[in-house]
Amino acid sequence: MVHQLEAKSPIKVNASVTVKLRQPYSIKHIQSAAIFCKKCSEIERKNTLDTIDPEVRLLHQAYVINSIFSSVAFLEAFINELFCDSKDNMEYLDKCLDNKEVIRLSNMWKLNVPRTASYSIVEKYQIALTLADKIPFEESDDIFQDIKTLTQLRNELIHYEPMWIELFDDPIKERNNMRKIGRKLQHKNFSQNPFTEAGRPYFPDKCLGHGCAQWAVMRSLAFCEKFCIKMNLSEKSGWIQKVVAPYKMNP
Repeated sequence: MVHQLEAKSPIKVNASVTVKLRQPYSIKHIQSAAIFCKKCSEIERKNTLDTIDPEVRLLHQAYVINSIFSSVAFLEAFINELFCDSKDNMEYLDKCLDNKEVIRLSNMWKLNVPRTASYSIVEKYQIALTLADKIPFEESDDIFQDIKTLTQLRNELIHYEPMWIELFDDPIKERNNMRKIGRKLQHKNFSQNPFTEAGRPYFPDKCLGHGCAQWAVMRSLAFCEKFCIKMNLSEKSGWIQKVVAPYKMNP
């Protein structure tokens, strides 16, 4: 026996789905910094002061400066993302921090601490460590001082004010006469810009080369790694090193 079923009117369902995406950007910043640094290194290996083309020289300076900018952008984006992760209760934090520590980070972020520009980058990291009941960086820690110097360098370049600089043949007199940021950077002993003519000042001319860019990238990664160890976020640090590795420059 065959039963015939009468077709009914189709059922209409009116529904909407909301899809949300939250994209972290710290990784893109540090990858960019490493790429810029690698490009800078390639130019220095293939050229000399006497042979470099003016356009290539301009590219060299662009790579150095933007490697510095991107390194600092990475540091700020990374710590901001950690606070946002606590607010959004991201699952990985449960494996690293106590629930009360995550709530503390989240609550302070909702109160704009340390969310606004009134907090320096290093202050944001120190606040995160304190809220998570971890030991903050010592002010005398070399890596902590390097990040303070790096952010000062970024600020000097972004808010640059030209100054009259007296030129000296005597390196001691030159050092005593240079900007404060120049003295701090010279103390780092990284290689100088090989495309700088004799008699040019250390900052910004001599210091802005591959050596400075490499120092910016490597110290940013080292600082982040040390912070992650303090926060018990070593898995996150290892992931950052992995995604940056293909773009790293030669020593």
